[in-house]
Amino acid sequence: MLERIRQSTKSVYILFIFGIIILVFVFWGIGPMRDSGNGNSVATVDGQSIEIKDYLKIRRQMENYYRNLLKGQYTPEMEKRIGIKRRAVTILIDRALAVKEAKKTGIKVSKKEVQDVIASMPAFQKDGVFDRETYFRSLKAERMQPAEFEKAVEDDLITEKVRARVTKDITVSDEEVTKAFLTEHRRINLKYVAMDAARFEDAVKVSDEEARNYLKEHSSDFIEPAKIKVFYVHAGYGDFMKGVRVTDADIKEYYEKNKERFLNPGEVRASHILVRPDMENPDREAAKAEARKKAEALLQRLREGADFKEMAKKYSQDPGSGKKGGDLGWFPRGVMVKTFEDAAFSLKKGELSPIVETVFGFHIIRVEDKKEPTLKPLKEVTPSIIKAIKTDRARERAYSAIKALQKPFEEAKDIEGLKKIVKKLRGLKYTVTGLMDSKKVKEEFKGPQYMAENLFLMDEGEVSSPLKTKDGVHMVKIVKRIDARLPKYEEVASKIKAVVRKKKARILAKKEAESLLNALKGGAGLEPLAKKKKLRVRETGFFSMADGFVPVLGLPTSNYTALFGLSSEKPLFETVIARNATFYILELKASKEADLKQLTPAMKEELRVRLLNRKQEEALNKWLDSLRAKAKIKVYEDRM
Repeated sequence: MLERIRQSTKSVYILFIFGIIILVFVFWGIGPMRDSGNGNSVATVDGQSIEIKDYLKIRRQMENYYRNLLKGQYTPEMEKRIGIKRRAVTILIDRALAVKEAKKTGIKVSKKEVQDVIASMPAFQKDGVFDRETYFRSLKAERMQPAEFEKAVEDDLITEKVRARVTKDITVSDEEVTKAFLTEHRRINLKYVAMDAARFEDAVKVSDEEARNYLKEHSSDFIEPAKIKVFYVHAGYGDFMKGVRVTDADIKEYYEKNKERFLNPGEVRASHILVRPDMENPDREAAKAEARKKAEALLQRLREGADFKEMAKKYSQDPGSGKKGGDLGWFPRGVMVKTFEDAAFSLKKGELSPIVETVFGFHIIRVEDKKEPTLKPLKEVTPSIIKAIKTDRARERAYSAIKALQKPFEEAKDIEGLKKIVKKLRGLKYTVTGLMDSKKVKEEFKGPQYMAENLFLMDEGEVSSPLKTKDGVHMVKIVKRIDARLPKYEEVASKIKAVVRKKKARILAKKEAESLLNALKGGAGLEPLAKKKKLRVRETGFFSMADGFVPVLGLPTSNYTALFGLSSEKPLFETVIARNATFYILELKASKEADLKQLTPAMKEELRVRLLNRKQEEALNKWLDSLRAKAKIKVYEDRM
């Protein structure tokens, strides 16, 4: 598994840097680079800062990616071997280098291009249309300012343009496709012997001195994590809504103070004719100019008396409304693209708009009818007012109830004392957890995620501030805390000796496998040598590179392409292959060449695309390597 991950490392870099950058910013909240000069940088590139907060976000997402990929195999040790911390920094360094180089070579992005991309993002759309409020709300949730986000998108578009420039001349010939097919579909059957480290473990002795030294050098592997026990109290708003009384005076006062909430929003019924720029035209500006010219000609005909519905049916490029004469029906503010909406609401009934440009193209709008905003009568909104008042008062009561517990919680000596305090008040619920480390917190603690993430920052006896959420108010007290500690040698001696024993056995197994391979290179036969060593010769069965894995052994073929170069003249694989604690010696038994008649047009095209992607990736990696070689890059290891 680790070999496969290492093999795909460069691909992951390219994916992050060039392939899904915009998604990275939408969902990960990575902002643009800023100037250095403070302690918040994890690295600098030619003096340009890569902020720690940006690094932490992408590192967290990479951890989640590999955790989902590896499932139960994702351990702290595996995380170290993958090198996630270094990879996260490298991705951001490479992105900074790419953006800087693109700008240096004169690649620019217009404000309109940035707006078009943002408007097309599903995360910012409502009913398939860009929604300004959704945009601001989404950015606020990610703690980003619009200017910051738009700068990030601009950098990504610049990076995409330089990517296209780096790879524009790369092609794949028919000869390369044919060669790749013959290589990938050649089938081989391997003989092999396996040297397992387990057969050497009984012979390995581990002294206390060795084990103690190992503990010194690998102490972090044996640290017992911090553990906490939590008393958690929750006040649900629903439980505090019972018994809340609302008078007529309360209702009237709420209505008067919040009239804007009870407005029937203004609506317009509009029709439009849409003219889109030709997307096949590589010159975007020329395509837009031509589309605008067509729209202006249509507008002139409408002003001269042409029938709007007939013109819409004939010329509008909106497939939804065009066949209906351009009719969009009734809509309030906040539904359409802002520029379209502003134009529609500024028109009087029956009035035609000038040309209106949006991300979709050029519009001619006619307002068919219009409804001005009206205030809903008190009687109609009374039920919703009662509910709102009850909800507000329930929230206040719940918060007050939890807030009042803060000092008694601090003074309580034990769990029983905390229980007595809570039981005196109605509407409160509590739970007491067991001792939890950071992994168990996610399973056992039922409070808000934000609170769970901060529990280990609290000391024993500490009480949190009340935390309001959409369903209630929460508070915790840390009733017991055991800090992380390195156990004494005597406590973990047997565990350490078992680890060292396996490592020493693995070294012996590798040495023995290499000795066996050298004997085979010297002319010995695999079968007689295996028999002498009491090893069994097995076969993988026929497989090809296209199968993805070596049968039985589970080795990724992409990591061992040299296997498919074995022949009857040179059947022995030159190196021992390690997989976990087993070492394999491989030899070709038989092969079957690929049949070119099986290369269908569809397979040929798929191969061509794959080879093109691979060559583009190699070119991008080479380009990035050259940028790294010229740049002054400083990484602050202690901040990772």
